[in-house]
Amino acid sequence: DYKALRALYYSTNGDNWKNKINWDIQSVNPPPTCDLSRFQGVILNSLGRVQLINLGQNNLTGTLPVEIGQLEFLNTLWLNQNAITGSVPKEFGELQKLERLALSYNQFSGTLPPEIFSIKTIKEFSLEVNKFEGGIPNSISNFYLLQVEIFQSFITAKCCT
Repeated sequence: DYKALRALYYSTNGDNWKNKINWDIQSVNPPPTCDLSRFQGVILNSLGRVQLINLGQNNLTGTLPVEIGQLEFLNTLWLNQNAITGSVPKEFGELQKLERLALSYNQFSGTLPPEIFSIKTIKEFSLEVNKFEGGIPNSISNFYLLQVEIFQSFITAKCCT
């Protein structure tokens, strides 16, 4: 998980984040004293794997790395209200434990990768106020656990044309 967090830090200009307390990612491999639970905005599960990332309103810029798909135990990802650009990586489809995804109020563009709709555990899905293209795909019905109020928010969002 260290390498995926490191990639996230560098691809979103971590040196300019508002809050990067304990994000010790200098070396390519985790140092012996590395404790991911001390990284601001990161919560680990009982196995010591990344379960939650909350970096909303933290001045993230740049793009999301494909390595994010390596966080196999990630169930919550809040990256809302930043200035992240580019497309959502297709590797998001590898996050099969993901329940909550907030990418709203960024500058994402392109279309949503179809792989994202293979995640059967999604309960909350927030993408509004971005620069996405295309309509809402029929595969949104794959999110059978999606909460109604979040679903309504997505449908009425100005993220799609």
